[in-house]
Amino acid sequence: MKKNILLVLLIAAAMLTACKKGGGGDSPPVEPTKTPVGTNDGTAVKRTIGSTGGTIVSDDGEMELVIPAGALTTNTDITIQPITSTVPNGRGKGYRLTPDGQQFAKDITIKFHYTEEEAAATEPDYMQVAYQNTDGTWQVVEKITNDIATKTVSASVNHFTDFAEFVILRLVPPSLYLKSNEAKTLEVSY
Repeated sequence: MKKNILLVLLIAAAMLTACKKGGGGDSPPVEPTKTPVGTNDGTAVKRTIGSTGGTIVSDDGEMELVIPAGALTTNTDITIQPITSTVPNGRGKGYRLTPDGQQFAKDITIKFHYTEEEAAATEPDYMQVAYQNTDGTWQVVEKITNDIATKTVSASVNHFTDFAEFVILRLVPPSLYLKSNEAKTLEVSY
């Protein structure tokens, strides 16, 4: 039984990896997921950042925004507002960055911090960041990195909107040991 579960999970992970990396085939196009907009869910943090750049961290410490020198030409009031996450398979809260629609001359970095427990439930390559378009659809950010040592997923973007972290594949619980003739539930979400 244990070997069968492991085999199924390995096959699923291999299929997801192939799909993520453009695994070929004639699969039908995936429709973007459309969800409601998140609602305020925490204390907003506001800071004025100008042409020299700066960093701002959400009140809960889960999200960090790094604006490099030259990304802004004038002093701008930047706000990070925690919101309920409506991204499918989301992890934690979403964050509304304002002023909404703000464009930057250089890419900025959005960092999501995660715990050892959260890392145990998925592979680092499956941790992703998405933003919500004005029509409610979610768009995956293409430029991301995952620093396993600091437990940080970083996304490079050039605009503000609502952002959230999600995982392609998650196991709950992250590991499961069974004795002979024992049954337990393992949840796999992707």
